[in-house]
Amino acid sequence: MSKVLARPAPQEVWILVTSAFHMPRSVGIFCRIGWPTVAYPVDHRALKGKQLRVIAGGLLGNLTNLSIGIKEWIGLAAYYFTGKTTALFPDGCQNP
Repeated sequence: MSKVLARPAPQEVWILVTSAFHMPRSVGIFCRIGWPTVAYPVDHRALKGKQLRVIAGGLLGNLTNLSIGIKEWIGLAAYYFTGKTTALFPDGCQNP
């Protein structure tokens, strides 16, 4: 619905701003409907240099991150298998 309201012109460059963990699904949807964008991920959940540290947020923090990750992985699979995206792990699309 947003594409119809915004009416992006082919020569325009649009920036897609959303949470970093949600960006693959968002990019996939935009590519599927033919609206190429430049991804601008925000709200990163990892601390610089601590991405592989297992106890960074304690048990509760790690379970929260795992829950978010699982939701996104299920969402990616659901979007792919229902035709909302053309790739299981969307990473961008080519300009038409």
